Amino acid sequence: MTLRLAPHVNLVDTGEGTVMLSENDGRYFQLNRTAAISLKLLLDGKTLAEAADRLRGSASPAFEEIIADLEHLVGSLREAKLVLP
Repeated sequence: MTLRLAPHVNLVDTGEGTVMLSENDGRYFQLNRTAAISLKLLLDGKTLAEAADRLRGSASPAFEEIIADLEHLVGSLREAKLVLP
């Protein structure tokens, strides 16, 4: 899956995560640190499986849970029209 930002979206790193600003409607969305790292991996061309593998640590949830969380994140960002497939 190749993911890219919609042209009207700006990203701002906050140190605690990332804020996504939609210039179309002035809405902003705050991503926590894990979601911000996930988004960066996907925007860099990683697949869901590759991103999940990078996010997986010794104390993290099962691989399948990470994949489900990534799918949910991507679905939410697509629904908000912040990313394009």
